[in-house]
Order: sequence, then structure tokens, then C-alpha cells
Amino acid sequence: MSGVVSFRVFHGEGQIEHRDYEVDLNNFEFVDGGLNDLLEMQRGEVYGWLHSLLGIDPSEHRLIVKAMISRKEESVWKWGLVELRSTKHWKQFVSMGFKQHFTHILLVPYQVVSMEGAEASAWEGVA
Repeated sequence: MSGVVSFRVFHGEGQIEHRDYEVDLNNFEFVDGGLNDLLEMQRGEVYGWLHSLLGIDPSEHRLIVKAMISRKEESVWKWGLVELRSTKHWKQFVSMGFKQHFTHILLVPYQVVSMEGAEASAWEGVA
């Protein structure tokens, strides 16, 4: 798919509000951005774009990225968040957005983990 596709990226510290059929992210800050060639992008490229867009140093922090998707449950459409853990997940999210014509929304909560802290905790208790 060619052309720039718009994204709304919610980020920062905030509380995810769950309602009957939706997820409310209004407690987070947001920024709008755009990407080309979405189905050709690898997860690392998406994360690089997010690091740049949000001004987060990738050598110091690891991102947790969640996508807003809709699912049909008991004949009712509900919105929810799923973590994008792989390129396959990214491509499924993008394809779903094109197919269902919904706005591409991402959440990057500032549960950003310091790489230094992650290494320390991974080795904690190892002799």
C-alpha cells in the first residue's frame, strides 16, 4: 500500500479505562504521525519510528507497544489492546485496519523499561 497512513500514538503515564465495548486512552498524551509502506515494515523499523517520534533513546529504554483492535464477541464488536510482539502481529494489525477501515491507534505506555535495570534484574541472584 502506497501513500502515508496516519497513526495516533498514545503515550506516557496514564490509566487505561475499560468500558463495556471500548478502551478509553484519554488519560494519556498523544501524538499523530504517518508511515509509508506499512506491510513492508519489520517490527524493528516500526519501533525505530516510535523511538524517534516519541524522543526515546533506544539504547536506554525498551518499548512495550500495544495496538487498538476490534473483535466480535457474542455478535457485538468490542475494542481492546493487544501487544505487538512480532512483525507478524504488526502486519495483522495493519491489514485489519485496512480491511475494517479503522484508524490505526497505538499505545506506548511509559512502562518503558530501563535496559540497565533489565540487565540487573536478569542477573540478580546468579552466582
